[in-house]
Amino acid sequence: MTKVSVIIPTYNGARFLREAIDSVLAQTYEDYEIIVVDDGSTDDTATILHRYGDRIIPVHQSNQKLSAARNNGVAASKGKYIAFLDSDDQFLPDKLQLQARILDENPEVGLVASGFEQIDEAGQAISTIHPWLYFPSVSLESILFYGLAPPSAVMMRRDWFERVGGFDPAFFYTEDMDFWYRLALSECPMAWSPSVLLRYRIHALNKSRSSKIHYQYFRKAIERAFADSRLPDEIRTRRAEIDAIIDLSEAARLAAGGWKEAASERVRRAVATNPSLKISDGYGLAEIAVSHNSTVWSDGRFSEFVASVMQDEIPNLMRTIGIVTLKKRFYNSFGERRTDNVLRTWFDIARRDPRWLLNRGGWSILRQSIMRREHQIGARE
Repeated sequence: MTKVSVIIPTYNGARFLREAIDSVLAQTYEDYEIIVVDDGSTDDTATILHRYGDRIIPVHQSNQKLSAARNNGVAASKGKYIAFLDSDDQFLPDKLQLQARILDENPEVGLVASGFEQIDEAGQAISTIHPWLYFPSVSLESILFYGLAPPSAVMMRRDWFERVGGFDPAFFYTEDMDFWYRLALSECPMAWSPSVLLRYRIHALNKSRSSKIHYQYFRKAIERAFADSRLPDEIRTRRAEIDAIIDLSEAARLAAGGWKEAASERVRRAVATNPSLKISDGYGLAEIAVSHNSTVWSDGRFSEFVASVMQDEIPNLMRTIGIVTLKKRFYNSFGERRTDNVLRTWFDIARRDPRWLLNRGGWSILRQSIMRREHQIGARE
């Protein structure tokens, strides 16, 4: 039996499709099959797939959208484990090897997710995301409030995919969030594969999707989760926090699209829904705003936009945003093993925010970085 089935759905994705398929063929792991689902493409997709011969298993269907394409790909596959790869993304060489090993060694784990590098249309790096530095464990709470990872960063057991019924074809957007929610509500054990194993592409096509429709589906997924009787009461009572996060996510999309007035209204609505975002000079608001600076929907300046909207109510918000930005840089530098930058950023944060000196996690990373630096110096000598 094949161990891993890689499911690649594509619709008019010929531009990047070769890079996606080739990134699987370049894996250090060998026990896999590639299922490419052509979702009714009208470009050169069929010609590209033909050139790969028996190295891939093509599945052709009328245009049924992404959820159905992934489901049909799984139905045509044989693997014990399922890995998804969108046709504009790329696996890094150890992706299948490292994630399959975690599932092999931890039979209780149903899904593993990795970090990822965001790249532009030309394949140039934009930023690197290490989710486990912010959320050490994957839980229903972490997924509901902060999401998980792109589907291309995930590997999961087939039986869990089948247990929750796969992706819901009724979701044309946010189908992954709805899927993660249902898995978490079904108590699927999830874990991080603490490595950057994916190149996640941000380009004109995925930026151009309607933010209004995306927002509506996001709401639909949340409503479905909160209507589920399995949702714990302690999370149910925090609905205002989640609603505020959704409004800020929508505000980031609107701001990037140039709809500044509508974006401003969403920001104010988020703060009115969850007034705790204003506490400590807007620290909670700053954390969410900074996190949206590097999303697919943002223009990279969302936190500054939020500060301008809220300047009368939270005069020091821009300063808080600066501190939160430094902390994000601190954690990312640690994940990327840029030791000198970790040390420099730690002191920059301490100068701006003395409360940082009480942060045990920050001290732990600082100690590890110093030890790593001494080891590197010793190795050179």
